[in-house]
Amino acid sequence: MATGISYMAFDIYTFGIPFLFMLAVVYGAMEVSGVFKKNAVKVIIALVIAIFAATYEPAVAFIFQALPFATLFFIGAFFLGFIATLFREKGDAKDWPLLVIVFGLFLILLTQFEDVLQIKAFGLDGQTILIGTGLVVILMVFYAVYKISTQ
Repeated sequence: MATGISYMAFDIYTFGIPFLFMLAVVYGAMEVSGVFKKNAVKVIIALVIAIFAATYEPAVAFIFQALPFATLFFIGAFFLGFIATLFREKGDAKDWPLLVIVFGLFLILLTQFEDVLQIKAFGLDGQTILIGTGLVVILMVFYAVYKISTQ
């Protein structure tokens, strides 16, 4: 009987997802912090930490518990960052169609996940939130057409 790491740890689900998540988080943190200047050093450190985290079962269990919340956080942070860059750069008409597409996809996402809309946000029901989001997307389409036609 072999000792050491079990073969279950090398399943794509139980090894791959925590490995990729930790690799992305560690590499991204080192990229943003600027601790190391050479890209190869960052990749090697991120790979080693990701391998250790993916083979350590308590870390894998924690990652699977935290991954849904981390995913929502990163999607929200990306979305807010994307919106902020669009409003910081003045006069870029090519970004407005992209913004309309992103909000349109967000509207489609809202229609697919009805349970998210059941939350009574600000005293509004899900149908009202969906209609309001749809109206914002329509207004953004008109504004994007206006911005493109004036340039």
